Amino acid sequence: MQRAALCLLLCAAGAAFDVREAYTKLWASAAGGRLAASVAELRAEAPGTCGWLSSLHVRPDLPGQLIGSGFLSGRIYEIDVRTQTYSVLTEMVLPHGTYVTEDSVYATEIALGRVMRYDFATGNTTNAFPSENFLFPARLLGVNGGGFLVSEPVLGKIAALSPGGAAGAWERATFSTGLNMPDAITWGPNGTLLVAAWTEGPLGAELSLLNATTGARMEAILHGDLYLPTGLRYYDGKIYVAEMGPLAKSRVSVLARNAAGVWARERALPLAWPTGLDVARDPVTNRTTLYVVGSLESTLYKYDVDANYTREVVTRFECL
Repeated sequence: MQRAALCLLLCAAGAAFDVREAYTKLWASAAGGRLAASVAELRAEAPGTCGWLSSLHVRPDLPGQLIGSGFLSGRIYEIDVRTQTYSVLTEMVLPHGTYVTEDSVYATEIALGRVMRYDFATGNTTNAFPSENFLFPARLLGVNGGGFLVSEPVLGKIAALSPGGAAGAWERATFSTGLNMPDAITWGPNGTLLVAAWTEGPLGAELSLLNATTGARMEAILHGDLYLPTGLRYYDGKIYVAEMGPLAKSRVSVLARNAAGVWARERALPLAWPTGLDVARDPVTNRTTLYVVGSLESTLYKYDVDANYTREVVTRFECL
C-alpha cells in the first residue's frame, strides 16, 4: 500500500500510475487500522519531503502570515514572511487541503474522510463537521455566508455545506462536475469556480471554469499540456497553477487571456515539485507576490510578480 500511496505523491514525475487505485489502497489502509504505520513508512521512504506543504494560504486578517499544511509531517504551520520564521500550530493526520478564515484553519484529513478545524483563539483542534463523512476530501473552499465547498476527486463531485440545519447541523448538497477527478478548487473571475482535475497520464490534467451553483462547465481553459495540478489560485486577472511533472519539467504556470480573449500560458516558472501556493500583496512592499512551496527542497519561496517574478527564499522547513 505505502508504495502505491507514495506513487500518488511522487510518481507524478512521469511514471505510469493509477490514481484511483492508489486512493483506494490508502483508504483501505485507514479503514484497516494501518494508517499510522503507513504514514510512518511514507515518511521513511520520502525523508526529503518533510516540508511537503500541500496547501498554502495568506491569513486574511494578517497579510504577513501564511498557513501551510505539511502533508507527510502532519503539521499545520504558521509562517511569518517578515521574520522568515515559522511555528507549528497543531498536528493532524495527512492534512491536505486548507481554508483559512480570520479565526480558524480548516483542513481536510484526506485519508480519514473528515475536515478538521483549528481555532486560533483557543488552540483547540476539533472535527469541523462531525456529522459528515467524505470520501477522500481533497480541497475545501469558503463560501459567502459561512458555507464550504469540499472536492471529492474519487467521486468526481464537489460537496456543498451550508449552515442552518436543524440543531446547528450542516446542510449538505452534492453536485457532479462532469470532470474525471476534480481536486484543487478556488474562486475564479466573476464568481465562477476554477477547478483543476486529474485525468490519466502525466500531461492529462485539465483546468476549467464551472458554474459555482450547478457545477456546469462554462469554459475549458486547458486540457492536456498540464501536469498534475497541486496548487491553484486566481488573482487580478491571472491564474496561477503549480504543476508537478517530471523533475526537470515541474513548474508554476501563470495564465492570462491573450488578445483573442483565450487563456494562454504567460509564464512558466521552473520549480522542483511545487505544491501549495497563494498570491497576495506583500505586507512591506505592497507589490503582487506569489508564494509557493518547492516541496523537494522543503522551501517556501516568494516571487515578486511586479518585478518580472524575481525569486527570494522565505524559509526552509526542518525535517522530522
